[in-house]
Amino acid sequence: MVPVLKGEEGAGPGWETGAEWLARQGPEVQEKVLGRAGAAAYRAGAVQIEEYVGQRRSREWGSTRYARGLRKILGKEEAARWGQIARWERLSDEELIPALVRSQVEPSPRLLERVQGYVAGRGFDPQRLQRVDEQVAGYEWQGRLLCENDLLPTLEQHYLKHVIARGEWTEGTTIAEYAQVGEVVASSDKSGVLAAMVGGRWCLYFVAEAPDRGPHSGSDWTVVQYGVREGYWWSVHRLWRGVGQIHGLAKQQGNRWLRPLPKSER
Repeated sequence: MVPVLKGEEGAGPGWETGAEWLARQGPEVQEKVLGRAGAAAYRAGAVQIEEYVGQRRSREWGSTRYARGLRKILGKEEAARWGQIARWERLSDEELIPALVRSQVEPSPRLLERVQGYVAGRGFDPQRLQRVDEQVAGYEWQGRLLCENDLLPTLEQHYLKHVIARGEWTEGTTIAEYAQVGEVVASSDKSGVLAAMVGGRWCLYFVAEAPDRGPHSGSDWTVVQYGVREGYWWSVHRLWRGVGQIHGLAKQQGNRWLRPLPKSER
């Protein structure tokens, strides 16, 4: 019992519950209480703290409480998945992405958010030069007429190909605006995320609708293609035949959605 003075009753004494205390602790404390896998599942909202509390009756002691394990709560397979997710959480971003694409374990939203933030900030490789292809040859760029097999930074080559030559973005779109669309699509929680093997190399595809301010060729469905081994974007482009193109790629053996598109957009 707690004394309350007359005239100061108010709402009475306030107590912080165990659940409230745990919620404001850092990952290290949460892992000490729940274990690595349990804490990962708890932070993702896959389990509630109350689910860790079991209750049973004893002829000698009556009703007693005990700590339930993650397997008891989620089942063996799902508990193992959260064990893998807990191990992934300790990897650097550079280590995490290759691990995710090679595994069949579904990542947590928290991990996908990390991946998307990292990829959105990578952009095209600033050190890599790419040969001007036939679609770009003949255009004037930065005071010179481009010839096939001239070398350009990859961002410039892809901008000229998809924005200028193909008209996939509204006329007048700048190279900075083109790159910004890639950042938005790569980082959006509305984007589908597909891991796919292309030419013997793993890629991540980030797919979302990105309507433009004016007329353009192709659909509004935009893709950021990220090379896992290279650690940079391979391409940012519009899907000419709509989202069905990416679904065809997703159906190929070994490819899988890390985050499917919403059902209404499939």
